[in-house]
Amino acid sequence: MTVRIRKFRPSDALRPFVRFYYTVESADTSPFPIQNHPQGGVDLVLAFHGDTLFRSDAHILPPSSGEGPALAAGSLGGELSGLRVRESATHASAYPGPAEGGMSRLSGLFILPLQEHPFQTTFLSAVDHVAVSLHPEGAHRLLRVDIGASINSGRALDRSDDGELHELFLRLRALARPSAPCAEERPETVTRLDRFFCRRLETWDAHSPRFHYATKEIRRSRGRIAIPDLADTVAASPRSLQRWSRTAFGLTPKRYAMIVRFHSTVRLLRRCPPERWLDAALGLGYYDQSHFIAEFKRFSGQSPAQFFATEQRVSEFYSGRRVDLELTRPAIRR
Repeated sequence: MTVRIRKFRPSDALRPFVRFYYTVESADTSPFPIQNHPQGGVDLVLAFHGDTLFRSDAHILPPSSGEGPALAAGSLGGELSGLRVRESATHASAYPGPAEGGMSRLSGLFILPLQEHPFQTTFLSAVDHVAVSLHPEGAHRLLRVDIGASINSGRALDRSDDGELHELFLRLRALARPSAPCAEERPETVTRLDRFFCRRLETWDAHSPRFHYATKEIRRSRGRIAIPDLADTVAASPRSLQRWSRTAFGLTPKRYAMIVRFHSTVRLLRRCPPERWLDAALGLGYYDQSHFIAEFKRFSGQSPAQFFATEQRVSEFYSGRRVDLELTRPAIRR
């Protein structure tokens, strides 16, 4: 089985809010699992074809070595039988998210809000998806969705959540798409999605712009800024900043900063030899080696040595500069 994922840049006006667009395509009907780590963003997925099984669990631990799938195809039934699976579609009522260790089956229009733990997505059949990866303040600015209530989960969206977005999903699903798109070709679905968000940016009023600036400052500092200093920067009390962040994103500013620092650490260590990892980590604000390793394990499920001993193309796609990714079953590790 092969899954192809392609990345596309947003319009200039959207770059402060949108990380990138991406498409996921596969003609194979066999389940295809991918192990992920927190990226610090919110993904809106328009699944034109194919269901996705989502699992968020603090105790998901990828294999310590090798390049095999995080969940072998033959073991999928065992995973499903041992865990509660919650059905969700665009016509179903949204739910706050699975219990830790549970699963959610998502189809149609759905979001993957901020994640704090390793998580797993499994494409259950042939897939045709287009998605947008948003910064948290971008999701707050451009979506009519309460992402703060859905942290560490996947959540289906229906017409009652965002009627305009739901209508766009139906129109884009009806578009004819080429069976073998060119790598350089920007799909019409991505172009129309970009136009949709450009119109929203022009016509919707910005809410809480100073708090939006706070999340940008966290990323600019690569997660190193102290929360009292951050509050001073946006002329708010630390308590007000924390209350807004919890309501808007489901995370405190400190926890979001930890995720951003982890994300920055992955990108930095990818370019460093192992003997320089500790110095690089200390430069990002970790107190010592034990603090660095413990926090790395919290978000990836692995030690740095285990993480970088495995094939990293998926991680490089979502957190790096890779723009085209073709995965086959022996190489789906992140």
